[in-house]
Order: sequence, then C-alpha cells, then structure tokens
Amino acid sequence: MELLSATFSLLFHPLTRYSCGWFYYNCSIDNQMMMVNKMKNHIQSKPSPGEFSKGMKYILINIPTGGRLHKNHSNGSHHINPKANMESQIQILVRWITKHQIVSFFLITFVITWGLGFSFWAVFREGRMLLAPLVFLATCGPALAGIIINIVTGSHHTVEHRLVSWGVFLGIWIFVVAIFIAHSIIINGAPVSLRMIGVIVISTLPVAFITSMTYTRSPICGRFQQQLTRIRDILGWIVLSLLLLPGLSLISIIISSILGRPLSFLSNLPTTGISLLGWIALEFLYQFYFFNGTGEEVGWRGFVLPRLQMYTSPLVASLLISLFWVPWHLFLWLAEGRVIQTVSFWAWSYLLHVPSGVTICWLFNRSHGRVLVAGTAHAADNTALALPMFGNLDPLVLCLPYYAFSAVIVFMDRMWKKLPIDHPAVDKTVELPNIEG
Repeated sequence: MELLSATFSLLFHPLTRYSCGWFYYNCSIDNQMMMVNKMKNHIQSKPSPGEFSKGMKYILINIPTGGRLHKNHSNGSHHINPKANMESQIQILVRWITKHQIVSFFLITFVITWGLGFSFWAVFREGRMLLAPLVFLATCGPALAGIIINIVTGSHHTVEHRLVSWGVFLGIWIFVVAIFIAHSIIINGAPVSLRMIGVIVISTLPVAFITSMTYTRSPICGRFQQQLTRIRDILGWIVLSLLLLPGLSLISIIISSILGRPLSFLSNLPTTGISLLGWIALEFLYQFYFFNGTGEEVGWRGFVLPRLQMYTSPLVASLLISLFWVPWHLFLWLAEGRVIQTVSFWAWSYLLHVPSGVTICWLFNRSHGRVLVAGTAHAADNTALALPMFGNLDPLVLCLPYYAFSAVIVFMDRMWKKLPIDHPAVDKTVELPNIEG
C-alpha cells in the first residue's frame, strides 16, 4: 500500500515531494523503513532510464525533508535523525500556517480563548482571582493569534532601537495598570489591596505586550505607527467613531419613547455633570484597552479583515467575521450568567453583532485601514451600552437604528463589491516561502 500510494502521488500529484512527504511523515517508523526498502528493491530489481525510475529515486532521496532519514553510504543502511525529524515537522506546520493564514487565525484564536475558557467561570463565579491573568490571555486571543502568525510566517520586522521598544512597553504597562486600578476602585467599588494590585500588574502584561507589538515591533497593524505620526489625517474618523455607534444607541431610546416604552433617561445615570464626563472617559479607556481596541480589534479588523478582503467584498468579510465573533464570547457570556442554552439568545446575539460588525468594517475601510478607528468605535459602543439606561431596552428597538445605518452605508459604498487590490485596507496574503529540505 505504501508503494502504491507513493506511485499514485508521483504520477498524478503536481507537488510530489510534499504529498509523498505528508504520507511518509504520518507513517510509523517501521512503515517508513518498509516503504523505503520496497522502493529501493523495486528500483534495483527493475532499473529503468525512464521518468518513473528517476521519480522513485527522487522520492527515496528527498522524502526525508530536513534529513529525517539518513543513508549510510558505507553499508547502504538508513537511520532516523530525531532532531531533523522535529525540524521537518515544524517546517511543514510553518508552511501550512503561511499558506492558510485566515484559517490558522480562527483556529488559534479559538484555541487560546476557548482553551482558557474555564478561567472566566473560575474568576467571575468562584472568585478565584489568581486565575485572572488567564482571563486576560483568553480575551486577547484574536490579537495574540495575529501576532503568532506574523512571527511564525516571518512577516514581522526586527526593531533596531530595542531600548525605545522596551521603554514603550513599560510606559504602556504602567498606563494600563493605572486605568484598571482606577476602574476597579471608582466604577466597580472594589477595595484596594496589595493582592489586587499584584494580580492587576501581572494580568495587564498581555495588553501592554499587544499594544507595544502593534506600535513598535510587528507589522500586524503597521498602520498603528502611521496613526502615531499622522494622527491629524484620521482625526475626523476618530471623532466619528467616538460618536457614531453611541449616537445610534441614543436614537433607539427615542424610538422606544415614540413606541410608548419610555425609559428613565437621567435617573439611571451613574452620576451627573463633570463627574459623568470623567466616568465616561474612564469607562472608554477601560473598554479600549480591556479589550476592544487591543485584544479584539487588533485581530478581527487589524489582521483577518484585510486578508479576507483580498478574496471577497467588505460586506461578506464582515459577515464572516461576525459568524466567528459571536461564539467567541461563549465562555464570557456563560460566566456572566447569560442564558446561552436557548436559540433565541444566539439569534439576538447575531442580530446585535452583525450591524455593528458592518459599521466597524466601514469605518476601518473609510479610514484607509486604521485599526485605531475600529478599536475606538468598538470601545465607544460598549461604553454607551455600559450605561444603566440601556439595560432594559428592547433588543429589537436597539437593532433598528443600527440596521438602518448599515443599510445606508452598504448601498452608499456598494460594500458587496470587492475593494481594489491596492486599497490600504486590503492585505495580500504572504506568499508561500521556499522551504528547502
């Protein structure tokens, strides 16, 4: 069977070396030796100058990419090289990830987030705060997946000024620690303790790492560096992203009042006056760094959306992201006590996320692929929905202005059509590297 499989691949598969190599590597060592010996005996007993014999010799010599099987020329025997075997398996994995970056992104994202999903329940329901760093890692799954793929495929660049890079990392780390502590004390009313501060310091490491990688080390969102140096070019889009989705949420309150479902607008606010502005600013910074603008949007819009738009339209790309975006929240929603066992819960979740995804995609493309704009819109939306006055709002009423605006931008920008290949929000998938054995 081994000989038959190798022959079939030789005659009919255009990538003989790799198809036979896959079969070879997935055999046990005994079967590998048997396969090689059969090929060797076949060639020696029936030598032929034709392409078949040459092809069999090529397989015999080249299947062990990286040197998994070595020939002893003194006695003609073969031996296994474990180190080369491991290197070859890594090469195959790198090649597959490089060629299938979109699929790899979703796989790695869910492996990270769902693999650490138990930590959400442990922290939120059982109060085991020492597991909080795992919650932060899980929530940063999309961004970490993009960074991992960039590093594995060699798409990142080397930082020349490492001292500056580490300085940025430490500065961001101190900043996000301060934001989280302030949010815990002012908004959540949590008591201050050395244990709490220690947990926060450790937990915020992934956020500081992602932000520093995004801005200084990796081109996952190479646009971020442009945002730092040319912020004036997108200032209008940042302002729009701050106001757009919260504005749609406020319109839903007006619609609710027109339909005879008035809400106590002012009485439900957490505070008033200048204190309310401070509350909103702190909540927005918290939402942006934990984790809308870092852990999520760096991956969803910064990494995978430009790659999807290489192959399909913005509308289809945003719908595909929403398809995975909703179930990605599974363990978080379970720990929050949502009724995830019902079909209606998932139907409403998709109904609420789809127009938000389309709008954020539109902002991203209109701002020429600026992830900062997408992250700002996401954080602003969640900041608005964190206000108590939206707690009892009918989901159907909340959806109406979102879908109305989505319909306008879809038709206005013809989002069912692919973007030009040279559009800044379209990233061409990295070409398959030539990994030689």
